[in-house]
Amino acid sequence: MTGRIPLLVGGADDVRTQMILVAAHAAEVDVKTEAPKSAAAPELQFSDKKITYTGAILRFFGRFHESSEVYGSSFYESAEVDSWLDWALMELAEPPVRLEQAAQTLEKHLEQRVFLVGQRLTLADIAASLPLQRFQQQGLVQLGRATKRWLGTCLATEAACSVLSSAPPKGKAAAAATAAPSVAPVAAVAGATPMSSTPLLDRYSSCVGGRTEIKRIMLADGDGKSMVGQKVSVCGWVKTAREADKGKIMFVQLNDGSIPLDIQVVIDSGAKGFDSLKGKCSTGASMKCTGEVVASPGGKQAVEILVKDAGSEVVLFGGVDAKEYPLAKKGHSHEYLRSIAHLRPRSNLIGSVARVRAALAQATHEFFRSNNFLYVHTPLITAADCEGAGEMFQVTTMMAEAEKDGKPLPMANGKFDYTKDFFQKPAFLTVSGQLSVENYCCSLSKVYTFGPTFRAENSHTSRHLAEFWMIEPELAFADIVDDMNCAEDYLKYCVRYAMEHNRQDLEFFDDKIEKGLVKRLENLLAEPFARVTYTEAIDILLKESPTAKFQVPVEWGMDLGSEHERHLAEKVFKKPTIVYNYPKDIKAFYMRLNEDNKTVAAMDVLAPAIGEVIGGSQREERLDVLDRRITEMGLEPKDYWWYRDLRRFGSVPHSGFGLGFERLIMLTTGVENIRDVIPYPRYPGHAEF
Repeated sequence: MTGRIPLLVGGADDVRTQMILVAAHAAEVDVKTEAPKSAAAPELQFSDKKITYTGAILRFFGRFHESSEVYGSSFYESAEVDSWLDWALMELAEPPVRLEQAAQTLEKHLEQRVFLVGQRLTLADIAASLPLQRFQQQGLVQLGRATKRWLGTCLATEAACSVLSSAPPKGKAAAAATAAPSVAPVAAVAGATPMSSTPLLDRYSSCVGGRTEIKRIMLADGDGKSMVGQKVSVCGWVKTAREADKGKIMFVQLNDGSIPLDIQVVIDSGAKGFDSLKGKCSTGASMKCTGEVVASPGGKQAVEILVKDAGSEVVLFGGVDAKEYPLAKKGHSHEYLRSIAHLRPRSNLIGSVARVRAALAQATHEFFRSNNFLYVHTPLITAADCEGAGEMFQVTTMMAEAEKDGKPLPMANGKFDYTKDFFQKPAFLTVSGQLSVENYCCSLSKVYTFGPTFRAENSHTSRHLAEFWMIEPELAFADIVDDMNCAEDYLKYCVRYAMEHNRQDLEFFDDKIEKGLVKRLENLLAEPFARVTYTEAIDILLKESPTAKFQVPVEWGMDLGSEHERHLAEKVFKKPTIVYNYPKDIKAFYMRLNEDNKTVAAMDVLAPAIGEVIGGSQREERLDVLDRRITEMGLEPKDYWWYRDLRRFGSVPHSGFGLGFERLIMLTTGVENIRDVIPYPRYPGHAEF
């Protein structure tokens, strides 16, 4: 044995070995494997000791990292895991004695649960699902609906896929002393779930008799060839439809939104329901097609669905008049698509954006959850201006009431009398959740908020919206360096997550939106971000000015423009770059004043092709300095009394950052206009839908 990595001696086709490896992966513990010299129970070896009982080995890995929660997230859950673990090792051991009874026990327990214990995969699920899968494959047991769903969920986890996809067929010996699949650290991302591990039927499709997602077919092994011969039902919207052989055959390109790829459906005139398609099955129509997956004779796709024989049918849910359908043409400008925001998700561009947006939102929650941050819901209505810019949407009921009653607005001393308003004071839509989430940071240590924010900026650029989403984490007992580290880890996690889970969408963007996008994202992940102080960045830009020919002259004290930010990231460092320690006069009041009394501990993450994507700082924890900065910014200290209290009662060093979610999507997709990465863009003069 080398180092401190334990050695697992066990047969690769032994379900007990597989259980242990899945548990190790779920617990984020590296382990090496070695084939046994004779048939024996798996054994975990260290330099001076060993563990031989399967249950003991599983519990060892379960206790290795408490943060993994594979042994439960509380003492009560751990006790439940112990109970189910003992049950599984006894009732599902080979040869099975009471298998049908065990299956009934599981079915009853899982009717209202996703996992055996808690809300995530635990040792209990691992110990029960792997042997049960083997018994099912051997035809020894019939599983109920709830158990099938649970089994599919367990086997689709990254921990199970990483082990089972690399395990040799039963009877093959494992290579001696080979390393087990590398266990990703907390900051790494779970891989995409292999399609072969996901259920064939969508769980929530009984209304149409069950359906298979097109993604499940197109991403199956061999680009879908592993599903040839299977009968499936697919539902979706028609992208194109054409007739052949004098109307006896119809070729339909169908998409259900699960993947950017369409599947071709070939419908024969003898199929049930064929006549209902006449004149109605055009672009935009919705339908269900039941047929056989067959190898495609064409070169554009590996498989297609043939609707021909007995038992095959087509059902038209909703027809479309091709003359009136707004998306009947093949190509549309982005501006036109914005005018039909209710239909534009059916376009290839917005469909892919929506999938990537959903994945990045999921990645955001996964990253912070895995790093023990708590999710805090901050208010959308506030009396505080976090940025001190005054560009806020006001929330009032006075105008509606005055208009309704036909009376003038209540005034006092020449100003609106807000004591007569709903909140009895001026109120606004929030420009940031930071100040509110900071309160929780100073009690719960690590928190984040993720929600909509609003800016009343009369801006018509491709980078600004009146309503957008922000991710804002706050870290107690953390300085600017910790803040930069967290920001870099988070950004890499999100990009890696999209690369793993949305590869087809990113390849679409690479082909249609930004050539070389995938390579740019790979470069972002390849090495640490560059880090440079603001003063150093200004010196670099001054030296580059004669050849760069910036539109805005460079000088110390300026707020870097997009041209300066991109020059640093694209031309100078050629990778994401973090600039920190900015002049205090161009930053917000809450950023910690440095010892030079001229700069604050603020940082921005600049990315190639985008510019600034993250802005953050160490927060000012000293009350006297905070009060001085509030006054300097022309704000009223009394409006921030609660924020000041954090400095009066147990103040701590803390830091945080904010990221415009739409900027992250632009970075990941290459889409250049922010109005195309949010479902319903709000900007001056536009608030439809």
